[in-house]
This record gives sequence, C-alpha cells and structure tokens, in this order.
Amino acid sequence: MCFWQASRCVLAQWPLRCIRSYECTGRGRFTMESGSHADHGAGVYVLHTRIGQDAILYDKIDGLVNELASLQGVSSA
Repeated sequence: MCFWQASRCVLAQWPLRCIRSYECTGRGRFTMESGSHADHGAGVYVLHTRIGQDAILYDKIDGLVNELASLQGVSSA
C-alpha cells in the first residue's frame, strides 16, 4: 500500500502482509495497524482524507486482502 501527496510522490508504503488491521470512519479518517516487520515498524497510523476517500481506500485494501486470501486458500473473515 502506498500513499501520495498532491505532487504524486510516495510518502510511505506498507506491504499488505505487514498490515494487521484497518478501518475507516466514512468521514475522512482511515486507521491501520502495522506489524513489526513493516519498514516503519509496528504502529497505528491515522490518515486524514477527504470525506469518502477513506472508504475508497478501505475497499481497495479489503479487496486486495480478500483476493490474496482466496489465492492462498485462506478465509479472510
């Protein structure tokens, strides 16, 4: 997962395998927890977005997680 600022520069990125949990408020706040194997280390990250973009981000990540789980034959529920 990568994040860009207006200049389209990558600010930070996390491999999906390093993301422990993620959630969105639907009001412009996306929260994720990463594990200790992430380059940035373990932590909880809160990203402030435009209203509704947090839900788009959540849906994209959730779709990728579910796709990887199905390819590996694992239930993501």
